[in-house]
Amino acid sequence: MTSWKSPTSGYFDIASNWSGGVVPSSDDFAEITNIGTFTVTSDQDQTVTGLLLGSHVTLAVTGGIFSVTDYIENGNPNISIAQFGLLTIGDGAEFLAAGENRSIQGYFSIAPGGTLAGASGLAAGEIAMGGSGAELTGLGNFGTITGGGEISGSVVNYEKSSLIDADIPASPLTLPPSNNFGTLEATNGAGLILSGSGVSSKPVLGQAGLVQAVGTGSYVELENLRLLGGAGTLSTSGGGVIRIASDASFYGYTVDAADVLVGAGDKLMLFETLINSGVITLESTSGDVASLAITSLDDYRAGQKESTVTRTVVLRAAGSIVLSDTSANLIFATGSADTLDNESNTISGAGRIGGGSAMRVVNRGVIDASGTNPLVIDIATGTLTNGAAGVLEATGPGGLSIAGGTVKNTGTVQARDGSSVTFGSGATITNDVAGKLAGGHWFVTDGGHGASLTLSGAAVTTLAGKVELSGAGSMMETGGSTLLEASLTTIAAGGDLELLNGRGWTSALSLTDNAQLKLIGGTFAAAGLRVGAAGTVSAVGTLAAPTRDNGLVRAYRGVLDITGDVTGTGTLKIYGSSTLEIGGGLASTVDVLFGTGTHESLKIGEPDAFASTLTNWFYGDTIDLLATDATSAQIVGNTLQISLFGGGTLDYTLANPSAGRLVLAGDGAGGVNITLFKAAPAAMLGQAMATMAGGGAPAIGSPAPSAAASRLATMAAPR
Repeated sequence: MTSWKSPTSGYFDIASNWSGGVVPSSDDFAEITNIGTFTVTSDQDQTVTGLLLGSHVTLAVTGGIFSVTDYIENGNPNISIAQFGLLTIGDGAEFLAAGENRSIQGYFSIAPGGTLAGASGLAAGEIAMGGSGAELTGLGNFGTITGGGEISGSVVNYEKSSLIDADIPASPLTLPPSNNFGTLEATNGAGLILSGSGVSSKPVLGQAGLVQAVGTGSYVELENLRLLGGAGTLSTSGGGVIRIASDASFYGYTVDAADVLVGAGDKLMLFETLINSGVITLESTSGDVASLAITSLDDYRAGQKESTVTRTVVLRAAGSIVLSDTSANLIFATGSADTLDNESNTISGAGRIGGGSAMRVVNRGVIDASGTNPLVIDIATGTLTNGAAGVLEATGPGGLSIAGGTVKNTGTVQARDGSSVTFGSGATITNDVAGKLAGGHWFVTDGGHGASLTLSGAAVTTLAGKVELSGAGSMMETGGSTLLEASLTTIAAGGDLELLNGRGWTSALSLTDNAQLKLIGGTFAAAGLRVGAAGTVSAVGTLAAPTRDNGLVRAYRGVLDITGDVTGTGTLKIYGSSTLEIGGGLASTVDVLFGTGTHESLKIGEPDAFASTLTNWFYGDTIDLLATDATSAQIVGNTLQISLFGGGTLDYTLANPSAGRLVLAGDGAGGVNITLFKAAPAAMLGQAMATMAGGGAPAIGSPAPSAAASRLATMAAPR
C-alpha cells in the first residue's frame, strides 16, 4: 500500500507526493484518503493494483491511460471511491479497470471523450457521463448515473433507487443489455438507447425495474434486444416515447401508460402476457412495414427457448394497439399454432392482421377498423373467435374486411356510420349453418352516411342471434349479396331483430317471430307478420303487414299504428304512456292490454267492428273512437256502454273494470276521447248527475270541437 503524503493537491507521478518517495506501480495499491478537499492529477500512463480514494478527494485523469489491475488486497475491492470522492476522466484520457471487483462509492464523472474500461464495477454514488464519446464499460450501479455517451459490457442497476438517466439532449446515452432493478430513463429531451445484438442476445431483465421516457423530446430506443422481467415496467410521461428500432421483444413487461412507437421497417415481438395500459403504435409507410409479431419463442433468460412452449400472447389491461392509417401495418404470428388473445386491449387503425398466414385470434376486447384505409383480417386456415365481450367493428371509411379464416362470433360485429364490415368468400362464419344465423350480435348503425354489413356463406333465412339495423341507411347482406329482407322468414328462439331510428323493413316475404322483433320509428311492410306464442313485437312506428298475433305485440314508448288486420289469440299491449292505433280489423280473440303506467291511449279506427276484450283500463287511460262522436258513456258490470251522436250504441267488454268517472272530449279530428278518472267527490257527483239529467252542457270541461261537445258521465260500478 502506497499512500498520498498530505491533504494537498499535486500530480500523481511526482514521487515526493507519496509516502516512501515512490510513485505507486503495478504491484502497489494506491491510497489517497487524507482528510481534506484536494485534487490529485494524473496526466500520464499509470498502472496500479488497486485504488482507494477518500471522501472529498478528486483523482483527475486528464491524459494517458490510468490502469487498475485485478489484484485484491486484504480481501478489499481493488477500486474504492468513498462517498463524495470524485474520479474525473478528461477528454481523450482513459481509465482502465481490468479487475472483477470494484466498489465505487462516490461521484464519478467522465468528460466527453473519456473512457472507463472494465467489468462489474459497483457504484453507490453518482456517475456523470460527460456526453458523446464518454464510455463506461462494466458497472454495477447502486447510485445514480447521468449524462450521455456509452456504457458497454456488463451493467447491473442493483437497487430500486438505482438510476441511470440520459439527460443530455445532444448526446444519447447507450446501454448494453442489462439487469435493471432500478430505473433506466431518458429526461430533458435526451435519448437512452438500449442496444443489443438481436433477440437472441442477452436481455434487459426487468426484475421490477422501470424503463421510462419523461418530457417532450425524450425517448428510450430499444434496438435489437429483448426486455424480460416478471415485474418490469415501461412508462412515458410529458411527451416522452419508447421507440422500437429494428427488432425488439417484450416478455413479462408491463406497458404502463406508455407511448411505444414501432417505426417503419421495425418489428416488436411479444411473448406470453403483455399488461398494456399504454399505447403501442405501428407507423408503417407505403414502402416499409411496421410489424407486431406474436411468437412462441417465449423464454430467453438463458438465451434458449424452453422445451415447453407457450404459444399464446395475451394482451391484458385497457391499453391500445394503434395502427397508423396505411395498409402496410402488420400483426402476424411466427407459427400457425400461435395465438393472439386480445383480452381487453383496443386494436385500431388500418393494415393487416395475419397477412395471409395462419394464426389464431381470440378477441375479448375491441378490434376497430378506424382508418380511411381498410383493416384486413386474413388468417388463412386460422381461427378468429370473437368472445362474448369482444367487439369487431368498423368506424372509419376504409372498413373492416375479414378475408380469410374460420370465424365464430359470440360477441358483437358492428359497422358504424360511414363504414362497412365485409366477410369475404374466404371467410367461414360458423354462426351461419345452412342459412340459420345463430348467436352473436350483428349491428349496423347509420348516422346519415350509410353503413353496411356483408356476411359470407348461405343467405340467412332464420335468425337465432341478434341483428340491429339502426338508421334508414343501414344495410345488411347475407350470402354475399342478398339483402336480409329478401331472405329472412323466421326469427327463431334466441333471435332478436331490431329496426331502430327510422329503419324500416320492406319485404315480399312473410316473417314469423318466435322471439323478439323491435321497430322504432320506421314502417314494417311485408307479406305478413306472424307472432308465435313465444314471440314479442315491441314497436313505435307503423305495422303495415297483415298480422297474426298469437304472442305479444306492444306499443313501446310512443305511438304504434297497426294499419293491417290483426288476427290470432295473442295480446296487444299498450306500454306505459304509449298509444296504440288499430286502423284495420281486430279479431275478438286478440285481447288489448293497458300497461301499468298512466295515460295509455287506444285509438280504434273501426269502432263498430271492435270486439276485443279491454284489460287493465285504468285511471288516466283513454279510448279514442276515430271519426266517431258520442254523447255519453257508462260502465255497467263488465261492459263499457257508449251512446253515439245521432243514435246507436257501442258495447266493449272490460276484463276488470274500475270504479270511476268517464270524461268525453273531442279528439280534434272528428272523433271522441273517453278517459277514465277516479270518482268525483259527492257534491260534484250530484251536480254532474243533475246536469246530465237536464240534458244541458256538462258541468266539467270545456266544449269539444266535435258536434257533441264535451260531456261528463259518472259511474260507480264495482271493479
